[in-house]
Amino acid sequence: NPVGWFLKGEVDLRQQRWNDADVAFARAQALYPNVETALRHHQVRLAGKLPEPARPLQQALAFDPGNPVLLNALASYYIS
Repeated sequence: NPVGWFLKGEVDLRQQRWNDADVAFARAQALYPNVETALRHHQVRLAGKLPEPARPLQQALAFDPGNPVLLNALASYYIS
């Protein structure tokens, strides 16, 4: 259930359990790809200093290539 995984990711994020949140958001995204989950997954990877923080955004662009929110988030990441 992607909603369950998303909610688990939110709880883990708030408790700063970065690795658990990373796994939860990855599973949610695999079950139901969407922009919101990709952005949260990206935030977790940044906050937790996990590898490849841009990857969730890049993967989301595969299913929504012109999405301005994704493009803006990716550009902001690369600029910083």
